[in-house]
Amino acid sequence: MKIHHPEDDPQGYQKLREAFDRAMKIAIEEEEENEADYQCNDGTDTDIDVVADDINQGIRYRSTYRWVDVAPHQALNEVQLFFRQMRELYCDFTRRIDPQEWNALMADDFLWKVEYQEERLNVLMLFLEKHQNLPHEVWQILDRSFHLVEDKEYLLEIYDEPWIEFLIRQIYGTTALDYECFANRELHFDIEHYLTLRQQAQAMLMEDRTEAAADVLAEAHQLFQDDPDLQLMRAKYLRKVGNKEEALASLDDLLALKPKDYEAHLLRAQIYYEEQMYDEAIRECELLREYHGLDKDIWSVSLASKLELGRLEEIWKENAETQVNSTGYVHFLFDASLGQSLWNKHLFSQKYNPYYKLSKKNAIKFFSFTCGVIFLRLSWLYLIVFWAVQLLFHPPGFMILLYFILGVSAWKTLRTLKLFCT
Repeated sequence: MKIHHPEDDPQGYQKLREAFDRAMKIAIEEEEENEADYQCNDGTDTDIDVVADDINQGIRYRSTYRWVDVAPHQALNEVQLFFRQMRELYCDFTRRIDPQEWNALMADDFLWKVEYQEERLNVLMLFLEKHQNLPHEVWQILDRSFHLVEDKEYLLEIYDEPWIEFLIRQIYGTTALDYECFANRELHFDIEHYLTLRQQAQAMLMEDRTEAAADVLAEAHQLFQDDPDLQLMRAKYLRKVGNKEEALASLDDLLALKPKDYEAHLLRAQIYYEEQMYDEAIRECELLREYHGLDKDIWSVSLASKLELGRLEEIWKENAETQVNSTGYVHFLFDASLGQSLWNKHLFSQKYNPYYKLSKKNAIKFFSFTCGVIFLRLSWLYLIVFWAVQLLFHPPGFMILLYFILGVSAWKTLRTLKLFCT
């Protein structure tokens, strides 16, 4: 440009321009070849390079604490290098599901440089939009390194709420799916496509899109059958559409893979109850109790089944000897009202209830106390006036008024109790 200025040497400038265009074409072709080496099944991560290019052009990003100027060429090299390493790790499925590999990557000095805090977060979000199929442990490692939960409010200002909520669920593990079933085995199918199908099926079932989930579950099941999470989703779907025989078969396949799986045994117990197979439901609850202890869900199915069989003596004996884990979540047909109904003598015999006599005695005491409180609340003013007049003036026949006050107050008390009872 210094030698062949366009105004002084148009022909030389034209040749220079042609040479520049040829060089750019060669550079672009080489870059495309390099990018092909980093492809996963879901394509290239050109968005990462776009962000890096923006940084290279001197764009300033807002930091959580202050505005910072990024050193252009240094930021380009470090951002691209780090996230290309992350992409390589993700594309190698064996390494991807190994938390130690991610811990090693997150020990990179780049993550400790405060001046790139915002850039790291922006590029990570672009990366995760296309690379979501990660084990729960890896999501936790990413959160510790990038503080995603801590920056949730900031992220909600920039990104769609459903996307951020998805990230938070993955970090907390509320929708975590199993990856152990893929470890140490050869996978002769498109694992990325399968994981995407599995995630889609989970979302559809959570959103009650049963019909949409059918084809997705079928395609995923055709690819891979040894996934406990997929078998559980199939069982839930089959139960919902009324095909409980196939649902039980799917649960059998799941328990062959994970014999002590909590949700599988609980779902099987619930299906047994719905099919009026009460003894089988109780047996499943006993297995769950042996494996995981007793919680409200297990107790609910067991209680309902034993009630159907009329095993009241056994229910009350267990109730006296067992403490149910109060942290359980009842999502079966019954809740605490079922246990309360056992105390109703008009519904169930209280013959085996060891607490019935004591509770009846306490109920009588409470009822008597309540009546006394209501009675005094209605009559105390009249009684004070009556005794004041009686003590000061001693009017003849005045005691008849006392009986009248007591009678009216007793009648009002009964009316108040009747209102409460109804």
